[in-house]
Amino acid sequence: MASSEVEIRKVQITGKGTYVVSLPKWWIKNLKIKRSDLIEIKPLLNSSLIISLHKKRSTKESFLVSLDASRFENLDDLFRSLISKYLIGYDMFRISFKAKSSAYKTELKEKIIKKLIGTEIVDESPDEIVVQCLLKNSDFSLKKLTDRISILTMSMHTDLMKSFKEQSSIVTYEQMEKRDDEVDRLYFFVVRQLNKAIRDPVLLETLGMLKMTDGFSYIIAIKSIERIADHAVSISKVMSGLNNSVPSKITELLLKMYSTSLELFKDSVKTLQELEIAIEYSFSKLNEVEELNDIIVNEIINECKNTKVAVNLRLVVESVKRVAEYSIDIAEAAMNIIAQ
Repeated sequence: MASSEVEIRKVQITGKGTYVVSLPKWWIKNLKIKRSDLIEIKPLLNSSLIISLHKKRSTKESFLVSLDASRFENLDDLFRSLISKYLIGYDMFRISFKAKSSAYKTELKEKIIKKLIGTEIVDESPDEIVVQCLLKNSDFSLKKLTDRISILTMSMHTDLMKSFKEQSSIVTYEQMEKRDDEVDRLYFFVVRQLNKAIRDPVLLETLGMLKMTDGFSYIIAIKSIERIADHAVSISKVMSGLNNSVPSKITELLLKMYSTSLELFKDSVKTLQELEIAIEYSFSKLNEVEELNDIIVNEIINECKNTKVAVNLRLVVESVKRVAEYSIDIAEAAMNIIAQ
């Protein structure tokens, strides 16, 4: 019988009250299970049980990956590979540095600690470091992590909107980059936990999810929040080039568009957290943003004589529009979770 087919088996009672269910013979043969082998039984929130062969394994070796710095063209390529392994769920990383300078190693160590939550350098030699993620799966819930990354992202944009409204430099590009680094740290950690939950249903309970398939929708939603934070950095980068020379009518329209996009973002995150459908309302907000986008673009073409200001304004408008579009992606991801 194929492993994907459902089998119905009768519960039997032996002795004075031991409940017994026989295991499929094909499964026993496939895993080469013998008499006295141990079986793991894991209960889930939906009252299901996961049955698997118990394997004695070294945690250190099972979740360790080795990376050789000499095989990568530059440090950024090595770090991207390290991030991908972190996102998959590896807990330990052995990195060798043959023929690399001490400055190279120091820079990589700083990037790891700065970008990857829970990582520590647990062993080090002149040619090698071992990095370990020390956080337990029970240390965070998905709701708390989503709250934190959403609050950080919203605060970035509200500060930018205030700065634009007051024609001041309340926030700088450098400040936004630092705040975006914190969003990235949380994003990497959330995706890591979700990827692990997709492979290990027991972790679903820790994260507060009921279904394994919810993990894919949450990854889309969290990625959209991270992208919205990226657009805050993009806006801050060009705001200094506006030089207090934006026509008042464009300022008023852009603030209205920005406010509407942030309302949509806030409502979409609420939909994700509470899992209550409000997609029709979300699309009406998106339509409002798109209408304001068209009006502002026409105003920029007709009223902005300074080419640099016009270009920078177009970039800001495009980023504000993208905030609204990514917010819809969050709401749709929430709908997928609700529908399942």
